[in-house]
Amino acid sequence: MYMKVVIFAILAFSALAAYPSFPKYTQCDKKWGSEIIGTSQYTICGVGCLITSVSSMLNGYGIKIGGQPSNPHTLNQYLKTHGGYNNNYWFNWNSLSAFGFKLLGIQKGAQAGIKSMKAGNVCFLLVEKGKHYVLATGITSTGFTIMDALYPRTSYKFEEVVEVSCYARTQKTKTN
Repeated sequence: MYMKVVIFAILAFSALAAYPSFPKYTQCDKKWGSEIIGTSQYTICGVGCLITSVSSMLNGYGIKIGGQPSNPHTLNQYLKTHGGYNNNYWFNWNSLSAFGFKLLGIQKGAQAGIKSMKAGNVCFLLVEKGKHYVLATGITSTGFTIMDALYPRTSYKFEEVVEVSCYARTQKTKTN
């Protein structure tokens, strides 16, 4: 039993080792929480879990937007002027291609995310019964470790994941 735990711990650590350190952004931060998403009436604090998570991911890879570190404000401003939103505020999943990330797909359940992350890709998880997005930062034996922009959670069980949206890094761009 001890040997299995040690081997799993080594495998879990090696999967995490491929990822950079992602900053913990909160969508209700006073620097950007009241900012309107796209051309909608909604604020980053109210519905910005996905762009907050995406900006954390970009920042972790050292990607700058307009010469500034990626954060929810810089990403929102970029998305507004570069076709990053559909229908006022729905995130355009293909907009990350400008930063060197290719959308691999959006799939139901956790299994595609597990496979994709083991291959070194980055995934966003739709959780909370389809109402909230988080950035997956690693895999454990029972679920994903995450960066959550709204709640103080650090993990979700596999069965709590509604769908996954995963990206492969296609180029090592540092700015846009």
